[in-house]
Amino acid sequence: WPEDRRKAELLEAALEVVASDPPTMVKGDAIDVCPALGRSLPPGPRVVFHAATRMHVAPERRAAFDDAIDAMADGSPIYHVWQEPHWAPHRGAAADPRGAIEMHGPGDEAPVALVRVDGHLEWMAPLEPGQ
Repeated sequence: WPEDRRKAELLEAALEVVASDPPTMVKGDAIDVCPALGRSLPPGPRVVFHAATRMHVAPERRAAFDDAIDAMADGSPIYHVWQEPHWAPHRGAAADPRGAIEMHGPGDEAPVALVRVDGHLEWMAPLEPGQ
C-alpha cells in the first residue's frame, strides 16, 4: 500500500540489491516451464519455494501444478517449501492449521511444518514444543 513507507523503503533496498546482481528470470506458467527448468539445472539438491501461489491456481489445474513443482527435481533431491492457506495444500495433504511454512523433502511421507507465520510474512514464530 502506498502509505506504508516502511515496506516501500524495504522494497527500494531489495531492488537495489537485485539490480546489482540480476537473477535469471523465467517467464511463463509454472506448469509449462518448471519441468524444462528442472532439466536445465546441474545435478544436486534443489529448493523450490512459493508463497500464496498455489491458492491462485484453478482447482482443476492444481494436480498439474504439483507435478510441475515435483518435476523440478529431475533426478536430484528436492526440498519443496511453501506458505499457502490450509485450503490449498500440496497434493491435497493435510495442511497445518496453525498458519505455517511447510515443506517436504526426500523421504518425507507428509509435509513438515517449519515455522508459524502470518499470511503476509510480517512475523515468524517457532512452533510450540510437541506440535
